[in-house]
Amino acid sequence: YCQSPTFSFLNSFTPLVIGFKTTMTHSRLFLNGALAIAGITAAFGFTTAAQSATITEANTPGFTIRLGDKVFSNFSVPTGPGQFEGLDTVNVTQNAGTGRFQVDFNANAPAGTVPLTAGGTLTYTVTIPTPPFINTFDVATQQTQGDDDGGTFTRTLNATGLSAPLVSLNGGTSVPSSSTFTPGLQSITVTDSWDVGGFGLINSFSDRFLQNPRFPEPQIPEPSAVLGLLALGLCGTLVGRQKKG
Repeated sequence: YCQSPTFSFLNSFTPLVIGFKTTMTHSRLFLNGALAIAGITAAFGFTTAAQSATITEANTPGFTIRLGDKVFSNFSVPTGPGQFEGLDTVNVTQNAGTGRFQVDFNANAPAGTVPLTAGGTLTYTVTIPTPPFINTFDVATQQTQGDDDGGTFTRTLNATGLSAPLVSLNGGTSVPSSSTFTPGLQSITVTDSWDVGGFGLINSFSDRFLQNPRFPEPQIPEPSAVLGLLALGLCGTLVGRQKKG
């Protein structure tokens, strides 16, 4: 009996082919499990696009802005003579290069509307949801734009856990120039107040903050939780394969 050289060559590779098939099967299982985990952790994602609204919208009960790892809510902005008007704006932005975020109140938007010519106070809340995020509030600064025009204007920024209020007189550098938060804060209520005298006016002002760490960081799951998610993904895949069988 003479065995065909061709069949002998192929038979010698049979274990390799089977091994390759088994490896590929496990690879697919692992990939499907990883995709399952990715689907679960996708819920921790967040947007970094700038957000804006009119003052009227911001004052609507239940209105919120989500930016990065932060939620801005509970806006209470004064409106009326010498205060904000319906088309004036509140803008929330985040500088990805520095980890700084800020809230801008523009009393002269669109151009040509009346700026702030009377004293007032506004408040809002900023919260870093936990879980999944571990960031906390760190430093606050502020800036005020206006014109004293022979009069005066003073603006004060204060917030929950702030070491000292920030006071700006006639648009100058605030005193102190910055203020720190009590370590570990993940929710603050911000209070902006201002006074205007004589022919003074305020066009806009900004509340600026740094967080720690500087960039949004999700809570890192315990190793056991990661293994649990992996097992869940693999089990789901195996159940699917058994049903197909």
